[in-house]
Amino acid sequence: MRLADIRERVKFRAADRSPTKSELTGAINDQLREIFSRHDFSSLVRVHRFRLWPKISGASIASWTCVQNSRAVTVGGGMDQVPSTGKLVSLNDRVYRLSEQHSSTKRFLDVPFLDAGGSYAPEVFFDEVALPLGCSKLLGYRLLEGTGSRQWVRPVTRAELFEQDPTATGTPTMGAVISKRPLPRPHRAMPAPTNAGSGNGPLTNIGGSATFRYWYSHVDRYTGAESALSPYVEVTVNTVYSWSVTITELTHTREEFDIRIYRSRANGSRPYLHSDLAPSASFVDDIRDENLGGPADESGSTMYLRFHPIPDTAKIGEAMYRLGVPQLSEDDDRAPLDADDIPTLIHGVRAQLAERYGDLAVHDRAQARFELGVKRMIRRDRLNASVRPVKGRRTLPPLDRRGPRRGGDAIQVFDERWK
Repeated sequence: MRLADIRERVKFRAADRSPTKSELTGAINDQLREIFSRHDFSSLVRVHRFRLWPKISGASIASWTCVQNSRAVTVGGGMDQVPSTGKLVSLNDRVYRLSEQHSSTKRFLDVPFLDAGGSYAPEVFFDEVALPLGCSKLLGYRLLEGTGSRQWVRPVTRAELFEQDPTATGTPTMGAVISKRPLPRPHRAMPAPTNAGSGNGPLTNIGGSATFRYWYSHVDRYTGAESALSPYVEVTVNTVYSWSVTITELTHTREEFDIRIYRSRANGSRPYLHSDLAPSASFVDDIRDENLGGPADESGSTMYLRFHPIPDTAKIGEAMYRLGVPQLSEDDDRAPLDADDIPTLIHGVRAQLAERYGDLAVHDRAQARFELGVKRMIRRDRLNASVRPVKGRRTLPPLDRRGPRRGGDAIQVFDERWK
């Protein structure tokens, strides 16, 4: 249901005072977070597929020039396009982590180089995978070995994973969420878009002129991590039935990252996914509002999953996770609830507002209804309709009300009439 419709249905009055639009919106978001804190509801559960990369070494990378007691290293041409931030590197059998990049040939280690200065052959390891922005809880993960084949990975604690050899390679057998940290974000807006002229297809289908906003983010192609958004740039396009816009090259972006473009809808302010581009690329935008992707996530940090040992060959994996609760702000935003669950949300909003205004009788009644509604939501979410009959009659004695015991007691079979 739309945010505007939920506000209308609250219909709260107390002590001759009506809540404002912003108060209602805040209370709705508060109660959504409260509901989803009680259970991992399936409406926010997602499956993310990712790629694990093998190490890069030997002829794939030119030698690096290191200086004793200095963090700065000069890299060869083979590393120009490998993102550096957070990657594990072995130099002269010592392990470092690359902390930053200042140019295509200049990298910095996390600690000063310990050995004598000179030229060394590096080995770069990709031991981490980024979960999507907005991931609030990891529910499980596994590797896909081939058609129908699954390689389960044992979840361990961070401490146990930390004790393992950081450069061991093979088939991953254990994993853990190791940290949550931000990827460096763009600090400058992209260049102002310009009209591309007619003949490029309509930008959207509203007629007349419209204003659009553009953002972009950094994307690490090896881990899948994404940064927070850049500041936006705005462009007004006239006669949008026949005009589109051109984005010039993003020459000031960090070359270690790819870029991801976001755009608002016509006369809107929220960023929606537009496309992925290589660094320093230009493009013509002729995508209609209806063809934009989902809204950008508000999170600025990424959750990282680390595996041990590091894979010796490229692999595909998948992770089941729960999204954070979306923040509703625009009138057309939808709450991630079924229509049957909206009354529960409304009871929670009424209870919160009644408590704020000191109407304890209304608060107690609304809170009791809210609690019962949340319990019903959890029961429905756990229902497996494929094995539970909608309607039936018993032809055998009633089941033991204690339920099936562990160890193999099967649920008795009924002659059911399935609908």
